[in-house]
Amino acid sequence: MNWQNFRSLGLLVALLSVTGLACGLLDNVGTDGPPRGAVVVNGVANTALQPWLETAVSTFNASSTEDANGDPIYVQMQYVESGDAVGQLLGESSQSEGQTAVLWLPDDPVWVNILADQGSNRFQSNCVSTVQSPLVIAMWRDVAESLGWPGLPIGWLDIGSLAADPAAWNYYSGGAYGETFRLGHTHPGLSGSGASTLLAIVQAAEAQTEAVTSDDIQKPIVQASVGAFEGGVSWFSNSTAALGAAMAERGVSYLGAGIMYESTVLQVGNGNIVPVYPLEGTFMSTHPACISQTADSATQAAAAVFRDYLLGDEAQQTAVSAGFRPVNS
Repeated sequence: MNWQNFRSLGLLVALLSVTGLACGLLDNVGTDGPPRGAVVVNGVANTALQPWLETAVSTFNASSTEDANGDPIYVQMQYVESGDAVGQLLGESSQSEGQTAVLWLPDDPVWVNILADQGSNRFQSNCVSTVQSPLVIAMWRDVAESLGWPGLPIGWLDIGSLAADPAAWNYYSGGAYGETFRLGHTHPGLSGSGASTLLAIVQAAEAQTEAVTSDDIQKPIVQASVGAFEGGVSWFSNSTAALGAAMAERGVSYLGAGIMYESTVLQVGNGNIVPVYPLEGTFMSTHPACISQTADSATQAAAAVFRDYLLGDEAQQTAVSAGFRPVNS
């Protein structure tokens, strides 16, 4: 599926009348603080990466890696959804250089283009993918099996139809999992997985893989498909990580299915929640690490050292353990 036309994100958000970006990042992970004389790399990463990066950042900082001048490099990472980060990064112009993000890891490079389209292109010229994870339909195993999985494929339009038709849902489920098929996905204006969900539904309705256009969004079949799907959404989560955790903790009566990354399913599913790969196709998140071109040369170089570490065998193996697909295999 094609994410090339990043302006389609804004069109889809408008379609659902979803407005506003929340401001503010989460607290720093870790409390030890940088050593004296360290080159500090302030990073912002999407929440889906947190299970991997918490370990990777801690291991890197403990290694006392130095830059070319012999100064220690210290990474501080904060975790926030990519759309939310756009608003935060746009507001950093009033902060001093030492407080601004030097490294940004969104779900997809499209968010870097969105940031540039809104007036800041500082991350555009230096991005490298770190790990990959496809967007999937996370389902409780029993629910998926009641729909014929894994023998029968399940698609975006299938679950939209089930969400819109309680009688059809009762036919397949036998009434064992509630009166309606309850769905969850992340806020499309704040989260990469939420935005990708809407784009995937549009492309499935159009039976196409090309970039979504404004004309596509206005077509009756597209609006009907998006409306049916969104009509079954019982919760717009503020983050992919929170969606996965809530689904696992609150059970099938709360959410029969949630749209999230494969990595999140593998982290929280414990075999009871399975990743269903949609019949019509899906998006692959590439989680690029992008270095700000407005940071001073020493800080840019330090950020590049940390990014190289993320691409190395040790950190990539840690990523695999956290449910991601490596990029260096």
